Amino acid sequence: MNRAKSAIGKGIRYKLGSGGMKPELNLPTADKKCDCSGFVCWVFKISRKTDIPFYQKFGGWIFTDSMEADIKSVSGIFNKIDTPEVGCIVVYGAGNKIGHVGIVSEIKGSHIVIDTKEYDINIKDVTDEKESNILPVSSSWQEIVVKQNQEVKKKELLAKGITQIKFSANMWVYLILVILIGIAWGIGKAAVYKHIPEYFPNEVGVVGGMVGLIGGLGGFFGPIIFGYLLSSTGLWTSSWIFIFVISLACLIWMHNTIIRILRIKSPEFSRDIEHDH
Repeated sequence: MNRAKSAIGKGIRYKLGSGGMKPELNLPTADKKCDCSGFVCWVFKISRKTDIPFYQKFGGWIFTDSMEADIKSVSGIFNKIDTPEVGCIVVYGAGNKIGHVGIVSEIKGSHIVIDTKEYDINIKDVTDEKESNILPVSSSWQEIVVKQNQEVKKKELLAKGITQIKFSANMWVYLILVILIGIAWGIGKAAVYKHIPEYFPNEVGVVGGMVGLIGGLGGFFGPIIFGYLLSSTGLWTSSWIFIFVISLACLIWMHNTIIRILRIKSPEFSRDIEHDH
């Protein structure tokens, strides 16, 4: 990398097809005009016009498309690697258009540097994981996805963005919510046993036994279902979502059943209620 950085600040300007012809020089080119391929060839002390067998099918020239083909082959001079490191090259060809090649000069968790161009990365703040918030909070960060010497094409993703919504209420908030849910369930359970003798006076035992049976099955199969939901969704709140959906379905079912019974046994009362509302 010292050889590559030695050319910084020497007034070299871009010119397509120039540079890298004489790798023994102290600069990529004598006239201070060079393109990316010529610069890389000079850094690695390789003549851009070469007699290397692989490049003969490209007229003996080293440029972005021929370097890309080299990396993809097993008979060239470059090897494809998976983990980026300082000094490796990143190249993409573009067919009839101009491709690009650069040298990775620095790797950090907070940014990616290719040649002298720096791409900032928003890293994850680990302190957020230790905080406890009453209200839901969101955090966003980026994770680098490029690999060392990876074939990088134009507009290819270098880092992916991740957004996390976290709700880690403290113990008191959780305790209050659980108590409120327990009270609501208690009222609902009492309402069920109130409805049984009113709407099923001749089948109190059967209906009451069915209610107890369904409650027992829920206590047995519920935790198993919660485990499957957690494994498939990754959400610890999936069990609460499941209970909400079941409770909502039971509420709608009970409401429709009671309305149906009222229409059969007290049609006039039912019509008066529907008419008033």
